[in-house]
Amino acid sequence: MTTPGPGPHRRISLRLSAMLTGSSRWGCLALLLFSASQLHAHQDSIGYWTIRVEPPQVRSTIRISILDLNFLPELDANSDGVLEYQEVSARRQDIQSRLVEHFLIRSGDRTSETRVEGFRILDSGELELSLNHLFHQPPGELQLESTFHKLTDDRHRTFCQVDMDGALTQYVLDVNRPVERIEVLTGWSGLARRAGRFLVLGVEHILTGYDHLAFLLGLIILGGALKSLVGIVSSFTVAHSLTLVLATLDLVILPTRFVEAAIALSICYVALENMFVREVRYRWVITFFFGLIHGFGFSNVLREMQLPKPGLAVSLLSFNLGVEVGQLAILLLLFPAVLYLSRRRWHSVAINLASALMLGLGGFWFVQRVI
Repeated sequence: MTTPGPGPHRRISLRLSAMLTGSSRWGCLALLLFSASQLHAHQDSIGYWTIRVEPPQVRSTIRISILDLNFLPELDANSDGVLEYQEVSARRQDIQSRLVEHFLIRSGDRTSETRVEGFRILDSGELELSLNHLFHQPPGELQLESTFHKLTDDRHRTFCQVDMDGALTQYVLDVNRPVERIEVLTGWSGLARRAGRFLVLGVEHILTGYDHLAFLLGLIILGGALKSLVGIVSSFTVAHSLTLVLATLDLVILPTRFVEAAIALSICYVALENMFVREVRYRWVITFFFGLIHGFGFSNVLREMQLPKPGLAVSLLSFNLGVEVGQLAILLLLFPAVLYLSRRRWHSVAINLASALMLGLGGFWFVQRVI
């Protein structure tokens, strides 16, 4: 329902001061996301999109300046250069339909059924549109898309705030990044889905990370008691878990080229140790050290995903658990072959050949990553 101004003939102020007053509660977010020079250079064309996730529906509120309705021809019906409440209200259907087209919420390939629940014209010179986005079943992931810049100009930015079980996350949607994907983490079912996905991601990452696999193979090829090998692998996991968390939280970050080159050198070191130092005691110590380096490598995949803060602990724990599961699976799969090999006369020859191959791979990767 359209809510008019306090008087039947009240006109909408288009002064910048009025708009800033109406948006005061967003001031802190704006200051965090833009420098003072940017704010000075671009005084308008800023929108606000507040989203509250309440599966199976999602409620949102859009607030934009009346100035940004210039995409509607002849909005100023009496051509006096000033927009009145009645003029904007008369074009309500046109405004609603256009805005709904450019503020979309999807789940997978399904676009929500959007219902307009409120249409208000504020004293600050802003339009507030309240929407209810309905899904037939609780969404596991939401895709937020704001293409309002197509109706105004390429400098338009939408400050987006998502409320999920009381946890707030902010995004900025613009011409360079019009889409943001978020996981629905409401309730235990949402956390379980996230944990399962990152558990699988951790297993996949270790199985497809050939340099990590080469390092792991180098650790266990000498053989030994299964308990001892599990301890070595677990030492590797504990170490890379520490640096993975630090790097994902942006607390400690190392240059990617340095990390990748160091991982290649760790493979070379283990290969040489296998060839020349057959009785390796306390191998878990050197494994722990190199695990710290590998953790920075593991973190790259998570940092690129730009994980939201809600559920971050679950993501990290599940990913690490997935990596450990993958490593132990590889160990249990290879242990019978390693045990068989250790009982053969040509045991030393086989270790030297395998280690030489790993040394060559490690050297190749090192050269490739430093050039």
